[in-house]
Amino acid sequence: AIDKAFTARAFDMSTAELAGYSQPGGPFFGIHSSHGGRVAV
Repeated sequence: AIDKAFTARAFDMSTAELAGYSQPGGPFFGIHSSHGGRVAV
């Protein structure tokens, strides 16, 4: 839960919205491996 809150604040959007952008071919694909693995979608 803490990592999801961090993610939402760091990207200024909900993790549900970010999940759409993090799909293969999306602009944030692979984002889950950034920030030391702290990003959660």
